[in-house]
Amino acid sequence: MAALKTIEGIESVQVEIVWSPVWKMTRISRLGRIMLGISPK
Repeated sequence: MAALKTIEGIESVQVEIVWSPVWKMTRISRLGRIMLGISPK
């Protein structure tokens, strides 16, 4: 998060972790799957 503050115009950063909806591999786009080396079904 410290790296984000080096971008002009960003003064603060807040991260919120949520558990709902449950994350699934199907949420990765086709391009994202290819870039991660996951079968692009």
